Amino acid sequence: MPTPVFTFHRARFVLPMSSPPIADGAVLVEGVGREAVVRAVGPVADLARDMPPGARLVDHGEAVLLPGLVNAHTHLELSALAGSPPAADFGAWLAQTAAAAMALTREQAEPAIEAAIAACLATGTGLVGDVTDHGFSVPALARSPLSARVYHEVMGFDPRQAEPALAAAREQLAAGEVLGAGEALAVPHLRHSLAPHAPYSVSMRLLRLIRGVNAQDGRPTAIHLAESAAEDEFFQSGEGPIQRMKERLGTVVDGYEPPGETSVQWLARLGWFEAPQLAVHATQLSARGIEILRRAPVTVCLCPRSNRALGVGAAPARAMAEAGIPLALGTDSLASVPNLSMFDELAAAAEYGLEPAVLLRAATYGGAAALGFGTEHGAIASGRPAHLLAVAAPEGVRMSADPYALLLGQPDLQRVSWAAGPAANAAASVAAAHLAPARGEA
Repeated sequence: MPTPVFTFHRARFVLPMSSPPIADGAVLVEGVGREAVVRAVGPVADLARDMPPGARLVDHGEAVLLPGLVNAHTHLELSALAGSPPAADFGAWLAQTAAAAMALTREQAEPAIEAAIAACLATGTGLVGDVTDHGFSVPALARSPLSARVYHEVMGFDPRQAEPALAAAREQLAAGEVLGAGEALAVPHLRHSLAPHAPYSVSMRLLRLIRGVNAQDGRPTAIHLAESAAEDEFFQSGEGPIQRMKERLGTVVDGYEPPGETSVQWLARLGWFEAPQLAVHATQLSARGIEILRRAPVTVCLCPRSNRALGVGAAPARAMAEAGIPLALGTDSLASVPNLSMFDELAAAAEYGLEPAVLLRAATYGGAAALGFGTEHGAIASGRPAHLLAVAAPEGVRMSADPYALLLGQPDLQRVSWAAGPAANAAASVAAAHLAPARGEA
């Protein structure tokens, strides 16, 4: 039997996320790469007494050790659309982006996807919720150390399209699962689900079909929800930017009767919220909508930078948190944000007025649990896989008693590194150029 490899990491602070911050903390890790497992976490003085013989000591000094970040909502496939010109309104942007996405070829998309994955790893993200239309991101994700819940997006507002749309999505999902089937892992780092794009782009029939497939296999789903005032206008009257988008794309359905209520209320009547899922954006969530989601197995994914860029408003995050709705954090795609850095997203999320600990939990455990990785990612605890991130304070700076100030203050990304886990070696060689977005890059 090979001799176990132990590494003893110490730092000014350890943020386990499953327990309070630990000043002068330490994490004992056994193994390397995908085999790395946390064996103990606690104060240095406590763990040092039982350090295994031959354990390697890594002193991170004035730094914070925390679980790898979780980008709960992005579209890696759209990375090739970075730098797209802005549109007049949300409906126009959506039509423009949808048309460009449908026209993407694998040859155009793959280099940008590879660069986007590298940028995620370089900026401390270890798990993503990736929405794909074509499945182009799956091969690159399968080759990378980045874990992912891949949401194979389904569209079809015409009820007559429901069965063909579902069949095509299931075929793409099955093809994605085959790519990861050869992994020598007890727990796969890629997991797949079907996901409707939004309430205004899928029919009631298609929603029910998607729900049936995911429920049968125990897959959580996701949906863009209450993202803009235009969405509610369409559900209330059948008019506005969403209707104009449908006319532009040729997806208008003759005889459609708007339900005369919000999209959240309509989905609740369908029983859509009875299954575990991620509701993305939720900028237009009303008090009644908050109450609906509070009673459901739903996590809301906040995307502050994307929402700001598209002018759709800010989510009522404080009200949701006070109601007890679990929160996650995501960047959305490079078609609406300048980069995929979750540290930049955390800084932007200050607009919500939430406690720093709440925001960091959203960017770690909240996203991991919603994506179905709650026992592998998002926390540092004995027996869990080690996805250990180190964020160092600026040279010569003595950290205060507040570890969150460094993490939420847009830390120097050159001082962010993987201490343990599958990304530790791969991310170390990522060029700094990957941190800057450009067409065809990240």
